[in-house]
Amino acid sequence: MLKVAEANRVVDLVCREMMAHFKTLFSAMTRDEEAPKTYSHRGAIESRGQVTVLDAVG
Repeated sequence: MLKVAEANRVVDLVCREMMAHFKTLFSAMTRDEEAPKTYSHRGAIESRGQVTVLDAVG
């Protein structure tokens, strides 16, 4: 039972890291670089454009 619990803990950690990686990856791949830049309420530069659809087929 302890070995299964340890294996589940490791799988959980790996899955969390992979999900964070994929979130960053897909965010970068669908970003609209031509969107106009504006300032956020904190003063950072942000894009307010639409998210483009990733075309992985063509």
